[in-house]
Amino acid sequence: DGSATVTDDGRGIPVDIQIDNGSVEIPEIERLSLYRILQQCISIIAGTKSTRFLNIYLKKTRKLNLNFYHDSSLKDFSERFTDTHNRDLTTRLDYYSAVIREDTGKVEVDLELSA
Repeated sequence: DGSATVTDDGRGIPVDIQIDNGSVEIPEIERLSLYRILQQCISIIAGTKSTRFLNIYLKKTRKLNLNFYHDSSLKDFSERFTDTHNRDLTTRLDYYSAVIREDTGKVEVDLELSA
């Protein structure tokens, strides 16, 4: 199946993470760094008072595509991801040559993984 997992951010906001059925396996060497990227992005998006839910959709083909769907009216998460206050996240995104696109209710992050 889609390996759907429902978690909670600690504030009571439901966070749903789904992996596309057609995804290839993420290299083991990349998993910890990917976990940290997800953790920090979740913290930034779910940390806004206007966010009541967060759905994340992962798809790994040649690149890793992370889609964050949320109900916040804010449209500055791409800036927050690369803000100097989030140096660890910014460094990881730079390492993976991240391309970030954003629209109201959605943030897309494409990462170049090693395999």
